[in-house]
Amino acid sequence: MTRMEQLIQEIFDEKRYYLDLRGMDLEEIPPEVARMDFLENIALSHNRIRDLSILAELPNLHKVALSENRIADLNPLRRLTKLKYLFLGGNEIEDLEPLTELPELKKLVLSRNRIERIEPLSRIKTLVNLDLAGNPITEGRPLLDLPDLKWLDLSGTKIDPVTKRSLRHKIHIFYG
Repeated sequence: MTRMEQLIQEIFDEKRYYLDLRGMDLEEIPPEVARMDFLENIALSHNRIRDLSILAELPNLHKVALSENRIADLNPLRRLTKLKYLFLGGNEIEDLEPLTELPELKKLVLSRNRIERIEPLSRIKTLVNLDLAGNPITEGRPLLDLPDLKWLDLSGTKIDPVTKRSLRHKIHIFYG
């Protein structure tokens, strides 16, 4: 039995709420994960994952770490309505529209992706912490519509100085 098979079996046996498969060189999420509907947290960072379809079967997820993968399509995340913390830095993401269906999302890390348009984020009114560093964003005004936003990183973006100044006055902790 491989280390990963052993870990997955332990998770099933003990009904743990957390699964850590970081840095295991995975190209896909193991199919067994789809049967772990008891999971609340899953860490899949530092792999080579592209397809998130299996995560749509895990409605109780509160925290998902997917940084440093090859993810472009966020549509499978639409069904994760209990999700509060989402880490997606270092992927290939362009479209943020699927994230607008996550009503409890508080922390969102999207640094180092391919995001140009952030208008969909203005509809996620629950956001408190947002990291958009290192994206080719030029327009930041939609972020002014986020009433609870307290922490924002826009380092390495091309947002105009006037908008950055407005954001700096509104946000408690601002980088950029």
